[in-house]
Amino acid sequence: MNTWVLVFAVALVAGFVAVFLFNAMPSGGQGAELVLNRRHLNSIHSFVYTVFNKGTKPISLGEAYDIQYRTDGGWVSVAWLKEVVWPAVLYTVQPGESFSREVQIPEDAPSGSYRLVKKIYIDDVERVLTAEFEVAG
Repeated sequence: MNTWVLVFAVALVAGFVAVFLFNAMPSGGQGAELVLNRRHLNSIHSFVYTVFNKGTKPISLGEAYDIQYRTDGGWVSVAWLKEVVWPAVLYTVQPGESFSREVQIPEDAPSGSYRLVKKIYIDDVERVLTAEFEVAG
């Protein structure tokens, strides 16, 4: 009987620790966070995104990103990025450091809700970060 109480207590503590660690992580998980310097675009059709490494392990990432437009059926990748050829480079962002790039949105982009989608890798495991923004007509 005492063995079951001990197993239950260990499981309970492990559950609390897992919930605490999960809730303490910034958005994106594993200590990675994607932030836009501007979330409402009107006359200026560009913004800068930054990937912050708030974790304890290096983050690997490339130049490529996706921009998706919100529809009634969900998120759809925009057409203007389909023909982009991205440079094949790999950057490493150490804990406490960040990585930033400017993104240009076409002047004729339809008004609506969009999101930037950025893939990163921590310990060779792919993670997807997103950040939403609005384009006004």
